[in-house]
Amino acid sequence: MSTRQLFFVAAMAAFGLAPPAFAHHSFTPYEDKKTVTLIGTAKKVRWGNPHVEIQMLVKAQDGEAPQEWNLVTSNPGILKRFGWTQKSVNPGDRIRVLCYPKRDGTDGCRLITLFELDTGKTLGTKLSAAAQ
Repeated sequence: MSTRQLFFVAAMAAFGLAPPAFAHHSFTPYEDKKTVTLIGTAKKVRWGNPHVEIQMLVKAQDGEAPQEWNLVTSNPGILKRFGWTQKSVNPGDRIRVLCYPKRDGTDGCRLITLFELDTGKTLGTKLSAAAQ
C-alpha cells in the first residue's frame, strides 16, 4: 500500500471515529413580538455556553406557591459586551425581567432586559440593544 493510500485510509478512519457535532439550537420556541414582565427571585444561575440560563421563582398573584421559570439569554461572551459578569445575578437576588415567552405557554422565556430590584441596576442583552 502506498503512502498516499495509507494516508487516505487513516483519514477516513479518523473521520469515522469522530463524534458527531451538535447543531446550535434556535430560538424558535419563543415569541418574537409578544413580551411579558416577570417579578421574582433568582433561584439558580448557570453561566456557561451555549447560553446563560437563570431559573427564577415568579411571585404568584393569588398567594399560591411561586412558579419556576427558566430564562435563557446569550452566551457569556456576548453578555460581557453588555456589562454582565459571572456575578451580575446571584441566587436570592430580587429581579424583574422583560422577556419573550415560550410559544407553547410553558414557564420559560428568552431574556430581553433584567432589572435588579435591590440595586436599581439594569442589565441589557443584544435584544434590548436592538430595541433601542
